[in-house]
Amino acid sequence: MRLLIIGGTRFLGRHLVEVAIAHQHEVTLFNRGHHSSMACPNVEMIRGDRHADLDLLQGRQWDAVIDTCGYLPRAVKASAEALADAIEHYMLISSMSAYADLSVAGIDETAPLERLTAAQLQTANAIDTSGQVSAMTYGELYGGLKALCEQTVEDAMPGRSIILRPGLIVGAGDYSDRFTYWVVRVARGGGGVSARAAPAISPAHRCSGSRGMGYHLHRSQDNRCFQREWKAWSVDDDVFVGTMSSSQPQ
Repeated sequence: MRLLIIGGTRFLGRHLVEVAIAHQHEVTLFNRGHHSSMACPNVEMIRGDRHADLDLLQGRQWDAVIDTCGYLPRAVKASAEALADAIEHYMLISSMSAYADLSVAGIDETAPLERLTAAQLQTANAIDTSGQVSAMTYGELYGGLKALCEQTVEDAMPGRSIILRPGLIVGAGDYSDRFTYWVVRVARGGGGVSARAAPAISPAHRCSGSRGMGYHLHRSQDNRCFQREWKAWSVDDDVFVGTMSSSQPQ
């Protein structure tokens, strides 16, 4: 399968590239080159900013695109429209933050999503994206932005979109320290740590993140569009992954 990955050199994208190469897929990366590239001789690199250089992708064909860094609806809309005739389908890495209320037990893909006001969207669009960008860049706007990005992809490519909503992604290369801080702090011992202070984590089972990514690449190759959610997700074999549910279209 010919695979285009938008991003692909920071955290999740690196593991995704490794799995894709292991499954003999042809991989092209499109990113700004802000992070060190992987030592993969069979990976094509296209240097460009998704906000201004989508023309670099014109005249090419891929079976699928995986968007690992879609934060703004206008940026996702531009890439989806630019690639509509160049790919079979579009996989967007969204987030469980897209849900309006994560405290509801048994939440699945049919649950209500976050919404943003016009003023909030304007605020998000005004944020400088020239430097390092992550979920933390957008703060409380992040969930609503992801929900809008999902809708944007589905509108641009009806029946050809794949939406993934991971929760807490942990593993080698994690730059956020959201999970590892608590592991290290508890291991250090001493006073000042309580169960109440640590973030709540839903019951989970263990699963290989590599196998998970392999599964999704297989589904992309099989042209099956679906939605899947994780409460926590590992990119390593030995770190836990949360409960998950899925829904496939009729």
